[in-house]
Amino acid sequence: MSRALRRAARHKGMWVGGVIVLVWVVLALLAVPLTGWSPGTVDPDLALDYQSLPPSWLRSVELPPDVEPRRFLAGTDDGGNDVLGRVLYGARYSLVIGFVAVAISVALGVPLGLVSGYYGGRLDGLIMRCLDVVMAFPTILLAIGIVTVLGQSLTNLMIAVGLVGVPGVARQLRAQVLVVRELEYVQAARALGAGHLRVLGLHVLPNCLAPIIVLATLGTATAILETAGLGFVGLGPEPGTPEWGLMISESRNLISRAPWAVITPGAAIVLLVLGFNLVGDGLRDVLDPRGRA
Repeated sequence: MSRALRRAARHKGMWVGGVIVLVWVVLALLAVPLTGWSPGTVDPDLALDYQSLPPSWLRSVELPPDVEPRRFLAGTDDGGNDVLGRVLYGARYSLVIGFVAVAISVALGVPLGLVSGYYGGRLDGLIMRCLDVVMAFPTILLAIGIVTVLGQSLTNLMIAVGLVGVPGVARQLRAQVLVVRELEYVQAARALGAGHLRVLGLHVLPNCLAPIIVLATLGTATAILETAGLGFVGLGPEPGTPEWGLMISESRNLISRAPWAVITPGAAIVLLVLGFNLVGDGLRDVLDPRGRA
């Protein structure tokens, strides 16, 4: 533990990623107080007066005398919505979808990986072949198929993204279990008469947590990207929802005259995914038992 803490203290990348993720969490929670924008406060009639305005720091715009001047740090879209407000509010969707999708992947993948690696034999072969069939499909296409079957909704989007991550979790955990089950303390627990469930719960699983934590962190970044991709092709939340992929899709026609409406949510995706990837890479280095002290 002390070695891991020392490596964590020296790992700058993990700290940078952690700060990025923490900042996004805070911005998502304070989106409404910071920008004053939320889906329930938008007046469509008033919003039309602020269509496709550039960021206030970029250049000033002459508004009609009867229109109240306002500052938009990231400009507005063609609906007159504050782009920065939508992006910060949309971070809630991306974070929740990412966390829930990873929770689904872990909840299904961990039991499959444990059972497959611990018992082996025909059961192992059956589980792995089924997972191989799932992994034969590109993840985004598989997610599109699941959403198409289940129907378009935020809940089904999280289920689809979570299901496509199950094979990766299961296979990685299986590989770890194959090593742990042959260690002396596991063999001693069996020799003392401990049941399979006790051995799995008290001896095998606790010593396989490190790769699960790393996979969950990296899987959150992947889930956010897949969610944005599904939202872009129209299989995400309902139109008008401030989800980043959907925002890019709805504003893609503005790339020439209002590029900030596309660049801002795109940059948000890049930063949040980068943060989770840096944290995941750092945890992999810190929790690697072969790492240097």
